[in-house]
Order: sequence, then C-alpha cells, then structure tokens
Amino acid sequence: MNPETEHSKEKNQADSLYFEPYAKFAATLRTWLMAYGIGVPFLFATQEKFAKVILEKEIGTIVFATFLGGAFLQILQVFLYKIAMGYLYLGETNDSFETTKRYRASSWFSNQTWPSAFSDLGSVVLFGYGTIRIAYAFLQQTNA
Repeated sequence: MNPETEHSKEKNQADSLYFEPYAKFAATLRTWLMAYGIGVPFLFATQEKFAKVILEKEIGTIVFATFLGGAFLQILQVFLYKIAMGYLYLGETNDSFETTKRYRASSWFSNQTWPSAFSDLGSVVLFGYGTIRIAYAFLQQTNA
C-alpha cells in the first residue's frame, strides 16, 4: 500500500464534512443557471412585447447567443467532469489504469476549482449581458 494514498484517503474522509454542502450548492447553482439560460430566452420569445423589441432592435442574435453560450459552458463543465470521474473510477477498479496519462490528467483536473469557477462565472456574465441588453432595449422602447 502506498502511504501517501492512505494518508490522502484519511484526509478525504475528514474533509467529507464539506463535500455534502458543496455538492448541494453546486447542484443548486447549476440548476438555476440552466433554468435561467433556457427559460429566459423562451420567455422573451413567447411574450409579444419582448419579441417585438427583440425584432425591432435587431438584438435577437446577440441575446440568444449569450444565453446559448452560458448554457453551453454549463454543459461543457458537466461533460468534462463526467469524463474525468469516469477515468478516476476506472483507476479505482483497475490498479494498472492509475499509471495512465488519462488517469493522471483526470486526477489533476478533478482537483482544480478554476474550471468550475470559470464556467459558472462565464455563464453568469453571459446571462447578465443578455438580460441587460433585453432590459435596456425594452426600457428604451417603452420610454419612446
């Protein structure tokens, strides 16, 4: 047995107090981001006043691109972590797989916080920009 691995397992068990709240917050945020990224464009497209503003101001492409981009970032994040977790699982079930580059890369990736932070922040920025563009155009239209 590898003493470093055993120490790592003990540390992971001790840190598990934080995993459950983290997992809940991550799942809740992703759910809200996906609901917003899919629901808001649908709402804009199906509400006559918003649809009219989008067409008249010719902002439909940029607005919908920002929402699709934000949703894509969330899907990409889930896809990459799914692949990494799959390779880590293979390493758990097959000791020889732990020596592969795929396993080491997946282990490194799964221990990084920046991909998730980048994806979440990117989605929020894209959704925010799209929302602001619609709100600004709508307010201009109603004040005209």
